[in-house]
Amino acid sequence: MDPHVQDFEELVLRNPNTKKKEEQKKPKFTQIPSVAKISFDKDGIEQITLKHISHQMSQCIIDARLKKGMKQIDLANKTNLDQKTISEIERGKCLYNPTQINRIAKALGVNIPRE
Repeated sequence: MDPHVQDFEELVLRNPNTKKKEEQKKPKFTQIPSVAKISFDKDGIEQITLKHISHQMSQCIIDARLKKGMKQIDLANKTNLDQKTISEIERGKCLYNPTQINRIAKALGVNIPRE
């Protein structure tokens, strides 16, 4: 027997429950508040749509902050958030996070419209 020749066959192990898991296709990210919609494409790949801060929500925060005479850094200190986070929320460039919005609403003393 030649020492450079392999004399074994490849063995592939598969989970017998694999088909059941693929058929069920339960979404993985249902508990994340910034997830707006979870769907599956034709190949069975999960498609996730994320919620962003709406223009109406960010405008309400800006108006309330200016009405109180606060700067972004003041609101950040009062809510224990970063000034960068406040800026991104007001520009509508960040994902919707209800905890952050609740902190801002409480600090400003206003009801923020949510969609």
